[in-house]
Amino acid sequence: MKERQVFSSRQILVSVCVASTFFIAACGDDDSFSPISRNRGYDYAYTSAKDLSKTPCDSMRNGRTAVIGRDKDFYECVFDKQDSVFLWVSDYDTLTAEGREFHRAESSSSKEESSSSKGDGGSEAAMTSSSSRYSSSSYSLSAMSSSSISSSSSSSNSSSSSSNVSSSSATSSSSSERFSKMDVEPLLKQKGEQFNPNISYGTMRDSRDGKTYRTVVVNGKTWMAENLNYSGHSMGESFCFNLDTAFCNLYGRLYSRDAALNSSSCSFRGRCELGNRQIQGVCPSGWHIPSYAEADSLINFVSGKATALRSAKGWVTDVVPGTDDYGLSIVASGAIWPNNSRTDFKLIGKYEELWVYEPSTNSTYLSFNYDDDSVDIDGFTTFPIHIPVRCISNKVPASSSSAKSSSSFSSSSVSSSSAKSSSSMSSSSVSSSSVSSSSMSSSSEESSSSFDKTVLFNSSVSYGEMMDGRDGKTYKTVNVGGKTWMAENLDFADSAKFSILEGNSRCYDDEPGECVVSGRLYSREAALNDSRCTCYNGTCPSTTGVVQGVCPDGWHIPSKSEAEQLINSVGGNTFGNKLKSSYGWNAGYVGTNELGTSFTGTGVYRRQTGYVEFKGKGAYTDVWIFNGSEPNGLYYLMIQGRGTVAVFDEAEYDPFYPVRCVKN
Repeated sequence: MKERQVFSSRQILVSVCVASTFFIAACGDDDSFSPISRNRGYDYAYTSAKDLSKTPCDSMRNGRTAVIGRDKDFYECVFDKQDSVFLWVSDYDTLTAEGREFHRAESSSSKEESSSSKGDGGSEAAMTSSSSRYSSSSYSLSAMSSSSISSSSSSSNSSSSSSNVSSSSATSSSSSERFSKMDVEPLLKQKGEQFNPNISYGTMRDSRDGKTYRTVVVNGKTWMAENLNYSGHSMGESFCFNLDTAFCNLYGRLYSRDAALNSSSCSFRGRCELGNRQIQGVCPSGWHIPSYAEADSLINFVSGKATALRSAKGWVTDVVPGTDDYGLSIVASGAIWPNNSRTDFKLIGKYEELWVYEPSTNSTYLSFNYDDDSVDIDGFTTFPIHIPVRCISNKVPASSSSAKSSSSFSSSSVSSSSAKSSSSMSSSSVSSSSVSSSSMSSSSEESSSSFDKTVLFNSSVSYGEMMDGRDGKTYKTVNVGGKTWMAENLDFADSAKFSILEGNSRCYDDEPGECVVSGRLYSREAALNDSRCTCYNGTCPSTTGVVQGVCPDGWHIPSKSEAEQLINSVGGNTFGNKLKSSYGWNAGYVGTNELGTSFTGTGVYRRQTGYVEFKGKGAYTDVWIFNGSEPNGLYYLMIQGRGTVAVFDEAEYDPFYPVRCVKN
């Protein structure tokens, strides 16, 4: 679960300094822990909802946070103005002050909604009005209840013919009864006119149906530069706007959440717990649905300005034209969205929402607003909305300038047919002859070799550089308080030279591109290069000097005192943001990187039986350190998303953490 609230100074002093109150045991602890929340980012911690009642939500605790289980279920104490009651609110249920599930009193207009949502795991209406994160709505589900959403009955027909209006039952007469269509013409008049002619685009081909899409590298990620138009999914449903294929050919399709993520658990009322990993969903092989961290990183990259990402075309006239600085070419493709007591096609030309995956939440999407020129991450819980999909390549691009030359797309490659002539607006309007063979990959992925690491660092800081002679990799270095630190995490994996690395280091999600960006995750024995220094029953030898571990010659694993000096250099435990990069963190967790150390939210890999998982990416990073006088103390430097930084002597579930080396 992501950490969300900011500590008060008093809470930090209590949880960091009063070490005697810490309860979580070292290596292999279970989920039984005391109501002392330690320094995990919460005010209170319990093992069950019943225990939460020992800390009632009231005016004194308004804004405080609690967790049930070890980082399992996060709650915030909030005041619900509608019902004048204090509630513990999580992402998927709501509890009263006494820890009991809260149900809003039914009104005559909402009885059908209540009856259709029994057993959904909580009162969603209460949550949406209480949590500031999600939109509040009083709409009834009478026009579009979950029972009216059938699974897709489409075949995997790869063509984009005019008869293929929807991948579900949209072509039946009931479809026109389900949705109210708009009397509107497409604002785009020909395929491809939304692109920026000054941007060098790449291409990708979806091998499932042969459609081609332009791609562009933005903020170190290769994005599709247009919305997906694939109708062969087997889960959920999708539609063309207004049930008109002309809109699909110009704007892409509108997908339900379970169709977008290709999981029945991701219906609009589902928790959608698919793990902290890349989710392919309805995307082609080698591509995935944008994660929360990726969407948030894009927002930070453009300073929250929608115009930098919006196309100059495809928006209503009262919208300030987009500058499309990076070629993402966002257009307002419309949505199936609630309108009074039913669900309609709407928002064409005004808003654009794109599906985002975030574990254990309700519907989450990237929202491009026209009225305040903002782009943000939002959510909706009371209706099964249908919005577009943009996919991101799993591969890391060679550099931010790696998009292929736009000269491979001649003006003749864009069909000049009328947008209303759906038969002439199929994907074949971009013919294979109009795209040079040099620009078209035979697979659905673009080639890549390395990550443009400039996004990690502070351009105002003077960096040094070191080369690891073992594999030739180079790393930025930075001087902090008289010590030279690596300014990025180690990415050394040669098990032929270091046999202990076999099975003892991983890339996050086992995705090699993650190692390029954030370095490798190492077990303790691998980090220290000593099989005796395990997490369990270690007999690690004491030493009075530094320990080289997996570091290159002339460098060593940070000592406990060096880690403490680093903390002191930023002013103490509450100033960790000064150590964090502006890249690689979840919403609200971006660092100022004043010292240039550029720590990213690497998360952790845990391998103890029953707890094997990757978790925490974008939320925190823990870095191995070593205390020679206490060799079996499992020390690490922890930097949390909200900026707390501290040294700890415990480690959960045989973890794999990154390594930062210090020069001898």
